[in-house]
Amino acid sequence: EMSEKLIKLRKENAMSQATFAQKLGVGQATVCQWEKGLAMPSCEYLYKIAKEFFICLAVITALTVTLATTATTNIKIPAIFATVIKFK
Repeated sequence: EMSEKLIKLRKENAMSQATFAQKLGVGQATVCQWEKGLAMPSCEYLYKIAKEFFICLAVITALTVTLATTATTNIKIPAIFATVIKFK
């Protein structure tokens, strides 16, 4: 889950939530929400996180969800995009 990946990245780099939040330009409460899975970082902040930790965005967004497009076909997409993609 993305929240677990964010916690792991932050802790592996010996950062407190407050320090991490400051580097990203958000409040500590925002980082706390991300880490609890109550909210997800926007694309802007995902980019900043990837840049801060020198990692590819795919490392953070590697989660996938399955959307049933027909009774017989499933498509897997990164979870971060699941809320913006709509199938007719």
